[in-house]
Order: sequence, then structure tokens, then C-alpha cells
Amino acid sequence: MPNGISFADAESSYNDADICIYGIPYDHTSCFRAGAREGPSAVRRCSYNFERTHLEHGPLPELNVFDYGDCDDFILPEDMIDEVKFAMSPAVNDGKFTIAIGGEHSINIPFVQLFEEKSIA
Repeated sequence: MPNGISFADAESSYNDADICIYGIPYDHTSCFRAGAREGPSAVRRCSYNFERTHLEHGPLPELNVFDYGDCDDFILPEDMIDEVKFAMSPAVNDGKFTIAIGGEHSINIPFVQLFEEKSIA
């Protein structure tokens, strides 16, 4: 975990998880300004104060969340795509609800490719 912080204090093991979260701090193909790489750690810091009760709907359901942490900092987009596909393909294939926290727009490419490879229709 970056700085020891997991998303909303996620403590579940992979096997028990309903949701898997993977941080992709990547912004090397940003065309205007860098900084999107700070997204995963910022989201995790903010999730520390995540409210588990909604004023109108009551308590939120208990979900088991597994936080993988962040992928390495790659320069080439092809390397990032390969790493994310390698790391997240088990979760997708196991039917886990999979969330990526980025990063800039190119972090979507490996997930689209993973779901394209797995027939979900």
C-alpha cells in the first residue's frame, strides 16, 4: 500500500473480496499537465473518512474490499498496460468487481482489453 494506506481501511483477503481495487498512478501520456499520477494516493487518503451510513438510505451494505496497492511507475504506456493486465486478469477472470484508480485516461486500455478477452455478454 502506498504510505500504508488502503482504500477505506480495506482489510479483506483476495479470496474473500467482493471488490478489488488497483491503483494506477500513471500520467506519462498526459498532453497538458502532469499530476494525475497522484490520484490513487489522494483517493485513498480521502477514503479514510468514508461514511458507512447514508442519511436517506441508512447503513451501506458491508462489502469485502481488497486493495492491491499501486502498480509500478512505468514510462512507456505499453509497459503499464502489460503490468495492469497481468495483475488484474485474475480478479476479472474470478468475477470480482474490479476498480482501477488512476491516473490519466490511458489506464482504461488494459481493462477494456481484459474484458474484451473475457466474454461478458
